[in-house]
Amino acid sequence: MTTRTASATHDLGQGALEAWLGRVAQQPLEVLVRVFDEVHVEGADGLLEDAPHRLAEVGDDPHQAEARKARRRDRAVVGVQQDLIRIGIELAFLANPVELRPCHNDLLNANFIDDGTRIRIVDWEYAGMGDPFFDLGNFSINHELTPDEDAILLAAYDDDVRPARLARLTLMRTVSDFREAMWGVLQQGISSLDVDFVAYAGEHFERLLAGAAAPSFERALGFAAGN
Repeated sequence: MTTRTASATHDLGQGALEAWLGRVAQQPLEVLVRVFDEVHVEGADGLLEDAPHRLAEVGDDPHQAEARKARRRDRAVVGVQQDLIRIGIELAFLANPVELRPCHNDLLNANFIDDGTRIRIVDWEYAGMGDPFFDLGNFSINHELTPDEDAILLAAYDDDVRPARLARLTLMRTVSDFREAMWGVLQQGISSLDVDFVAYAGEHFERLLAGAAAPSFERALGFAAGN
């Protein structure tokens, strides 16, 4: 099984994928959060303090000099924006750290299996010790939750909705998109799958930049830092 929606759809076929997902997407957030608790609280043997964030450089076409220059220029602008976003998030998290926990780090809908009795999480390739709010933000952005649904998710996870922790979840949505975008960049250089990873990376870059441009992002930086 592959670890991303794009490649999973390619491997299984859309119809088979939808059938396999079954009832998972219809489960209440409160039910799904119980599975997160099993990971974050009970833990798992052999997990290391190693959250996977892989970067890669992809070569330009040497026969298209002008297009190459334009891509470099665009990447430079986007790179500066991403650096500012990353630094802002890192400073907020460092100002108000949380305890590291065992994390799954890849909570796509396709990685949940509902057998009618309980929900199981599969595909632990990216698991490691990390910030549990990455799992929450990753789940939120992958399932396109609204701010109100994020509050429901956090209330089910924490039995409370504290502004600093809700803000941390919000910021981790952006971190998740950055990880997904860079995964797509990496796949452009190493994958043999017939998937448009350029478009996949671009979609996540665009979404993270759009999210970071919203007023709620600046507010989340302040709340997450404990201000």
